[in-house]
Amino acid sequence: LILAAHGEAAALLGERADAPDARLRNLAQAVQALLPAAEVQIARVNDADSVRAALEGATQAFVAPLLFSDGYFYERLDAAGRAAGVEVAPPLGLWPEFAAELARSIEAIAPEGPRSRVLLVAHGSRRPGRSAACARRLGEALARRGLEVGCAFLEEAPFADAAVDDMTPPF
Repeated sequence: LILAAHGEAAALLGERADAPDARLRNLAQAVQALLPAAEVQIARVNDADSVRAALEGATQAFVAPLLFSDGYFYERLDAAGRAAGVEVAPPLGLWPEFAAELARSIEAIAPEGPRSRVLLVAHGSRRPGRSAACARRLGEALARRGLEVGCAFLEEAPFADAAVDDMTPPF
């Protein structure tokens, strides 16, 4: 089992260089504990060498992309998986179970319960496309469960910083 996540520049997070990988490694260890018969590895999809290393020699691997969309990084991961003869699942954000579980989690912690307003912040892209479309689709799935959902993005309009500034309680 290969858990594939985007990966981040630690400097953006104000953390040590290995901190983002540490979180992903901790997740892999937790999954390994739940699936002791499986070999659990990690791959960072924004690092082609990391993906190559995880796929190298993997003849019976299953890749679980911890991504919200099937955009650019998913396409690269899927192509690498196909080239290695390895199955790549759809991105986590597109699994129907993900939207339902996320809604349940929001309802459990939100002050207004299922009537809470939610701002779903996704990466987006300077080249609008699948990233934003998938986030909007997730937002629509949450809205069907009764949540009031808005979407904002880091790299395209509507931008997250402006959306957060415009929020009024309760959220």
